[in-house]
Amino acid sequence: MDAYYPPNGPGGVTVKSLRFSKEHIHLIAAHGLRTEIAQAYGIIVNGMIMARHIFKGLKRGVCDGSEDNQGPNKLIYSWLPKFDYVWRGDPFTGKIEPVAAPQGKVFVVIVSPNSDINAENVGWIERWNWVDQDKEVKEAPIGFKHRYDGNIWTRPEPNVVNLVK
Repeated sequence: MDAYYPPNGPGGVTVKSLRFSKEHIHLIAAHGLRTEIAQAYGIIVNGMIMARHIFKGLKRGVCDGSEDNQGPNKLIYSWLPKFDYVWRGDPFTGKIEPVAAPQGKVFVVIVSPNSDINAENVGWIERWNWVDQDKEVKEAPIGFKHRYDGNIWTRPEPNVVNLVK
């Protein structure tokens, strides 16, 4: 799916492709986490391009099997979707349904940049969840200054023009 992505050099963002790993989706399904699957398809697939903020670097250790802490490499996207999504029914005949988004929360997605610079997708979507919203910064998670190394991009407020006179 498309998402804004920070380039390696200075400047704004460009639209690039992010993906879920098949292994991660299969793991979620194997554990019966149907709401997470509903959120993946209902919020993330159509909503990553609507992210309001991109932060860089988790200020906590993240292990991925290598010896290095991967936290500083992570990208964190946040925004306020209009809906949450849940899976209604059993795993085989159920369906994804929109429900009201939780009040006072923003949706946060953690992305790992792809180490293969020639790959079609520039990052892997790893985790997502609703998080309390910061009291001062719209669509940012609470405590973002303490959670992340920094904010690398914020979508500007839209210019609203009153066309009715």
